[in-house]
Amino acid sequence: MQTLFLFLGFAFEAPNVCQLTEFYPKGSLENVLSAHKVPLDWDVKFSILKDIARGMEYIHGSSIGSHGRLKSSNCMMDNRWSVRIGGFGLEIVRRSPKISENISNPTSMLWTSPELLREHFQLDDVMPGTKPGDVYSFAIIISELCTEDHPYALERNVLSTEEILILLKNLEDPANRGLRTTWISYGGSPTDNMRPAIHKSQLPVEPQEQRGLVQLMASCWKEFDALRPTFKEVLMQLNSIKPVKGDLVDILIKRLEQYSLKLEEQFVDASKELQIEKERLEELLGRLLPKKIVEDMIHGKKVEAEQFEMVTVCFSDISDFVSMAKELSPYEVINLLNGLYMCFDTIIENFDVYKVETVRDEYMVVSGLPVRNGYMHASEIAMLALNLMAAIVDFDARYTSVNRLLMLRIGMHSGPCVAGVVGLQMPRYCLFGDTVNTASRMKSSSTALQIHMSEATTNVLKIVGGFQYEYRGEREVKVERLIFDF
Repeated sequence: MQTLFLFLGFAFEAPNVCQLTEFYPKGSLENVLSAHKVPLDWDVKFSILKDIARGMEYIHGSSIGSHGRLKSSNCMMDNRWSVRIGGFGLEIVRRSPKISENISNPTSMLWTSPELLREHFQLDDVMPGTKPGDVYSFAIIISELCTEDHPYALERNVLSTEEILILLKNLEDPANRGLRTTWISYGGSPTDNMRPAIHKSQLPVEPQEQRGLVQLMASCWKEFDALRPTFKEVLMQLNSIKPVKGDLVDILIKRLEQYSLKLEEQFVDASKELQIEKERLEELLGRLLPKKIVEDMIHGKKVEAEQFEMVTVCFSDISDFVSMAKELSPYEVINLLNGLYMCFDTIIENFDVYKVETVRDEYMVVSGLPVRNGYMHASEIAMLALNLMAAIVDFDARYTSVNRLLMLRIGMHSGPCVAGVVGLQMPRYCLFGDTVNTASRMKSSSTALQIHMSEATTNVLKIVGGFQYEYRGEREVKVERLIFDF
């Protein structure tokens, strides 16, 4: 019979007698439930119950007669999640004094029906038991599958195993009144016999399956053994509650396919989220460092300091900002600069430039690095300067309580420089060289609403063409140059 233990033989070796059977890798049903490694859905649980019912139906119809010690530890599971029943028969061997089954363990009696508990004090005394007693044991296994825990797990929080067995033998005995009161106060029924507590959440979700399983348990563990169904009737009820929809392996394969599809969907969703976060990170880094530098860092390339033969650096600030700031509150100063730089940041997106930094009201940009653009660096900065100057005229000064127009002054210079990333915690892309200093002097020697540039920048713009500029005259700065306005 497919649902019975495959018995191979005995090993008689003092002081014990060992039974040799087929090896079951998943162990017993008790092992599977206590491990909690594999969540069992009700398709699998109903299949397990049907396997046990079929095996017990065979035993009850055979010369064996009855089991006597049916419990989850005697239900072995093979690789196909099918149950094989063991631990039955062999009364002569069990009567041998060489057999030691830890008969003093009261927990092994929790599957034993009340009428057998009243007659026997240990499991070995039960021997083959009775057919109604096996049906009762089957109901206890159903409760284990519902709770996925040992029988009477909740009750054993307030009662010992011995006390539970006393109540199972005779709940109405006046001598047990204290134990009964304890059990009722914990949630036990004052009218029903003591049985394992099962929460509604532990039952099948489908109402028909839930209702049918509760009725099956109630009929199987009735107090009067003559009212309990046979295993043939049990199997019919199980098939009615959960009709056969194919082999368990087919069900498991289908579940595995559904699980794989779910994992694939979760992987796709996680990949999308990862891509979104990656783009956000790159965007954030792109605001701190040039895009080329960010790409090199992402790909693990070492970012070395680099020398550039010709770039154009531009500085701008607000004319007479110090005296204006004295008339404003700190919050107004912050709001003013924030609004102004947000406006400038929007404009520079249209040009091949990189914003190096802002210090108070000073705004520094450069073109021609880290990606070289030929002679276009001067024209990109020049066009940007013109746009910034136009924007400051139309800039809404509602950010301040001072009724004063904001006036920008701009200075720019072209020449060589060295640039590289400085720092680890807050890395910054910094420029070094006289070109930066000279561009700053161009700004500081400029006037309100004027764009001040050096001769070097003018010469580059002449190559590009399309700009008008006006000779200002000699000015003494850090490095003497001819200075032009345009």
